[in-house]
Amino acid sequence: MAIWKRQFASPTMEALIGALPKDRQAGMETVRAWLAEHTKTRPELAYVDSSWCWCERYVLKEPGVGDLCEVCLIPDPERARVGISCQRHFFEKHDMRSLPRSVQAELGEGVCVGHLAWTECGVGSATEAQGVCDLLRIIMGLEQV
Repeated sequence: MAIWKRQFASPTMEALIGALPKDRQAGMETVRAWLAEHTKTRPELAYVDSSWCWCERYVLKEPGVGDLCEVCLIPDPERARVGISCQRHFFEKHDMRSLPRSVQAELGEGVCVGHLAWTECGVGSATEAQGVCDLLRIIMGLEQV
């Protein structure tokens, strides 16, 4: 069984990313480095049920709102991705057309539950990873669309 699926293991994020295929490691590292540079949040390694297994979770504040935003790096060898949840009103206030089409497509498949919106974006390529960083930049108020 892959390390990222072993619930009672004690992996590090470096080991989880290292177990990814080489082409997916770079995308995950790009988003991780961006979060380290732009947030003051210490990530938490967490096991989240059998669909995500181990992931690195960041809890962020949305500027001027105070609501929580959660970002989870999911080192799935089949589909390395980043899960993002934020307040639904965020998507109502911002124009996402400047983001890469891959991110727009992922946002289009997001789910709204009550006041929260949730989406997962692939980071299997440099373009996808940069698109996720661009989305996070907008969510955190570092860039206006």
